[in-house]
Amino acid sequence: MSNYASYNTGKYALALLVFATLIGTSFAGGLGTSSISMTSSSSSVSPGSSTTASYTVNLASGNTWGTTLSVVNASTLKSDGISVSLSNTYADPPYSGTMSISTSSSTKAGIYYITLAATGDDPSTSPANFVLNVTSFTAPRTTAPSTSTVPVTPEMKLYSSNTIAFSSINGTRNVSVVAPDGVTIIATISNGTYAEVNSTMLKNFNFTLATFTLTQGITSPPNESNEVPAYAYAFEVNGKISPAISFVNSSGKPMPVVTNAKYPPSWGSWTFLGGTFNGTEYVGGAYAFHDTWSYNSTTGLITNTQFYKPVMWVFTITQNKTTASTTAPTTQPTTLPTTTVPVTTPPSSSPPYAIIAVVIIIIVAVAAFLLMKKK
Repeated sequence: MSNYASYNTGKYALALLVFATLIGTSFAGGLGTSSISMTSSSSSVSPGSSTTASYTVNLASGNTWGTTLSVVNASTLKSDGISVSLSNTYADPPYSGTMSISTSSSTKAGIYYITLAATGDDPSTSPANFVLNVTSFTAPRTTAPSTSTVPVTPEMKLYSSNTIAFSSINGTRNVSVVAPDGVTIIATISNGTYAEVNSTMLKNFNFTLATFTLTQGITSPPNESNEVPAYAYAFEVNGKISPAISFVNSSGKPMPVVTNAKYPPSWGSWTFLGGTFNGTEYVGGAYAFHDTWSYNSTTGLITNTQFYKPVMWVFTITQNKTTASTTAPTTQPTTLPTTTVPVTTPPSSSPPYAIIAVVIIIIVAVAAFLLMKKK
C-alpha cells in the first residue's frame, strides 16, 4: 500500500476514534436540566394519617435522558415519624408519579417540609418543596368537660436573621435571609429611607430581616381554614418589632420595603400584631388582616410592595380545593396505630450508557487497527 493510502487509512481511523469518543462522552454525561412541579404544594393531616400528592418531572433544557427523583430529606423526616415514598423515581423526562406521605401516631404537630430533587443526566435546576401540616390530635373525652379552657399563647421562635447598618444616603440595599423551608427571602430597602421612631427621623439605623418557626398556637387565620400557616418573617429596626415604627422618606411619607420570595401564587401572608419580641421569641398577638402579594410567572417570584412597618407576617398556603384538611374522627382511640410506608430507594442514576460508549470505542479502535495492518 502506498504512503498516501496509508496516510488516508490512518486519517480515517483517527476520525472514527474521535467520533466514537464524542459519542461516548455524550452518552456518559448529562444532557440537560429538569424541573419538578406538583399538583398541590401543601396538605394537612393528623398524627397517624396519610396523604398523597402528584408530581411531574419536566425537561427544562437540553435533551431528555435518564433522571432520578428522590426525597432529599427522607432520613430527617423518618426520624420525625414521617415516611415518604415515590411511585416513579426514574425515567426520561417528562414523567409523573404519586408521592405517598404517612405519619405515625408519635409525629408531633407542626410544619414539615418535604423536598424533592432530580439527579442524573437531567438534574433539576431547583428542588420542589411540599409543606405538610401535622395538626394536633385531641382524644375523645372520658370525663366531664371542664367549665373553662386555657387558650394557647401564640409563640414563634427565631430561625434566621440578617442585619445591616443602613444609611438613608448610601443607596439602596438588599438583605436576604433563609427561611425554614430553605427558600431565600430578599428585602429591598430603598435609598432615602428613614426610620421614624417616636417622631424622630433616624437617618442611620440597623435593619434586620428575620424568619421564625411557628412553635405553638398558630392556626389558620379566622374563617380561613383552607390557609395553612407555614412560617413567619419580620423586619426589625434596631432590634425592635413594632407597628409604632415606620419606614418613611424625608417628607415623612411611607417608604415600603419590598419583599421577594420564590413561591407559587398559592402563597400569601397575614399581618400578625400584638405580640412581644425578646430577641429570640415572639410571644402573643393575633392575625390582623390579609396582605396583598403579586406573582410573576416569568421569574416565579411573589412580591409585596406595601410593608412600611417592622412587624410580623405569617406566610400561609392556600390549599387546592381537592386537598381537604384531614381531622381525627371523634371515635378514634387515644393511641393510633403507626402506619409506616418504607422510603423507596431510587435506582442508580448512572445507567449503563458508559459501558455502551466503551464498547463503541473498542470496536472502532479494532477496526482502525485492522485498516492500518493492511498497508
